[in-house]
Amino acid sequence: MIILADKNYFSEENLKVSKEQGVEAIIADLEYKKRLETNENRKYEADDLKYNKKDDYYKCPNGKKLIYKNTETVGGHKGRVYKVNVKDCRMCPLNLKCLKSKKEPSKLTNGRGLFISEGNSNGSLIRTLRKKLNTQEYQYLYSYRIQIIEPVFSNITCCKRLNRFSLRGNKKVNGQWQLFCMVHNLGKCLKRYNLRNGYA
Repeated sequence: MIILADKNYFSEENLKVSKEQGVEAIIADLEYKKRLETNENRKYEADDLKYNKKDDYYKCPNGKKLIYKNTETVGGHKGRVYKVNVKDCRMCPLNLKCLKSKKEPSKLTNGRGLFISEGNSNGSLIRTLRKKLNTQEYQYLYSYRIQIIEPVFSNITCCKRLNRFSLRGNKKVNGQWQLFCMVHNLGKCLKRYNLRNGYA
């Protein structure tokens, strides 16, 4: 069984519970849309760096090592910090795609850093799902989420202007809601009819 969920549900705990229940949860993380970018402005992320488990270091796309420095807590999440020598970043031809700093490469005071939280470590469900979402197969599966209920609510509240009910009582409110749903469905049917008969 597969479920598609909003990015607000993206957490190690939710993925663990889903796995225990025999459900494959496909949940986009906060950086999902940025990773889909194919233009030159996309920055290198943790998944672009190769991890050497034996010697505990990461290797950047230019082949430089990010060595483990210390353990820190950032935003309530405990994790390991890796850094590369600043000299390597100053001379690197890929620094514009790697560093978030706006300084000129020659004026850098710190090299590329990498924070790996406990939930984002190698072997975690979060990291595994991120790798899956980088593939065409899982991007295709997640694209089905646009077909669920949210676009309907968006159309009814924004395009049909039902941002509040004008009646009171469960029966009257339910009737008003069903009428708007009927209008939404008729609009979809009419659009397809017009396309088929060349009216649009």
